[in-house]
Amino acid sequence: MDEQKIPRGRPPLGGNKSTRVVYVGADGYEQLLQEAISLSSRTKTQITPAILARWLAHNISDASREKLIKEFTTPNAE
Repeated sequence: MDEQKIPRGRPPLGGNKSTRVVYVGADGYEQLLQEAISLSSRTKTQITPAILARWLAHNISDASREKLIKEFTTPNAE
Protein backbone atom coordinates (compact mmCIF):
# COMPACT_ATOMS: atom_id res chain seq x y z
CA MET A 1 0.00 0.00 0.00
CA ASP A 2 1.40 3.41 -0.91
CA GLU A 3 2.06 5.71 2.03
CA GLN A 4 -0.28 8.67 2.06
CA LYS A 5 0.71 12.06 3.40
CA ILE A 6 -1.21 13.79 6.16
CA PRO A 7 -3.77 16.03 4.44
CA ARG A 8 -3.24 19.77 4.82
CA GLY A 9 -6.18 21.95 5.72
CA ARG A 10 -9.80 20.90 5.73
CA PRO A 11 -11.54 18.97 2.98
CA PRO A 12 -13.68 21.16 0.71
CA LEU A 13 -17.27 21.67 1.77
CA GLY A 14 -19.68 19.46 -0.10
CA GLY A 15 -16.87 17.10 -1.18
CA ASN A 16 -18.29 13.89 0.27
CA LYS A 17 -21.99 13.23 -0.02
CA SER A 18 -22.07 10.98 3.05
CA THR A 19 -20.38 10.85 6.43
CA ARG A 20 -18.73 7.74 7.79
CA VAL A 21 -18.19 7.42 11.53
CA VAL A 22 -16.10 4.98 13.53
CA TYR A 23 -16.69 4.88 17.28
CA VAL A 24 -13.43 4.45 19.20
CA GLY A 25 -14.79 5.19 22.67
CA ALA A 26 -13.60 7.74 25.20
CA ASP A 27 -10.32 5.91 25.93
CA GLY A 28 -9.54 5.45 22.23
CA TYR A 29 -10.25 9.10 21.54
CA GLU A 30 -8.05 10.15 24.46
CA GLN A 31 -5.17 8.07 23.05
CA LEU A 32 -5.62 9.63 19.62
CA LEU A 33 -5.85 13.10 21.17
CA GLN A 34 -2.68 12.74 23.24
CA GLU A 35 -0.72 11.36 20.29
CA ALA A 36 -2.06 14.10 18.00
CA ILE A 37 -0.96 16.75 20.52
CA SER A 38 2.49 15.17 20.74
CA LEU A 39 2.85 14.94 16.95
CA SER A 40 1.59 18.51 16.52
CA SER A 41 4.25 19.72 18.92
CA ARG A 42 7.02 17.75 17.23
CA THR A 43 6.03 18.71 13.68
CA LYS A 44 4.88 22.30 14.38
CA THR A 45 1.74 21.38 12.40
CA GLN A 46 -1.79 21.02 13.74
CA ILE A 47 -2.68 17.34 13.64
CA THR A 48 -6.13 16.50 14.94
CA PRO A 49 -7.26 13.11 16.26
CA ALA A 50 -9.32 12.69 13.04
CA ILE A 51 -6.32 13.42 10.81
CA LEU A 52 -4.21 10.96 12.82
CA ALA A 53 -6.88 8.24 12.61
CA ARG A 54 -7.21 8.70 8.84
CA TRP A 55 -3.44 8.59 8.38
CA LEU A 56 -3.17 5.42 10.48
CA ALA A 57 -6.00 3.75 8.55
CA HIS A 58 -4.41 4.54 5.20
CA ASN A 59 -0.88 3.63 6.23
CA ILE A 60 -1.25 0.40 8.18
CA SER A 61 1.93 -1.59 7.65
CA ASP A 62 2.08 -5.18 6.51
CA ALA A 63 3.70 -6.10 9.84
CA SER A 64 0.84 -4.47 11.77
CA ARG A 65 -1.72 -6.19 9.57
CA GLU A 66 -0.07 -9.59 10.19
CA LYS A 67 0.11 -8.94 13.95
CA LEU A 68 -3.62 -8.14 14.01
CA ILE A 69 -4.46 -11.29 12.04
CA LYS A 70 -2.35 -13.39 14.41
CA GLU A 71 -4.01 -11.86 17.49
CA PHE A 72 -7.49 -12.56 16.14
CA THR A 73 -6.78 -16.08 14.88
CA THR A 74 -4.62 -17.49 17.68
CA PRO A 75 -6.64 -19.17 20.45
CA ASN A 76 -6.09 -17.71 23.91
CA ALA A 77 -3.66 -19.76 25.96
CA GLU A 78 -5.43 -20.49 29.24
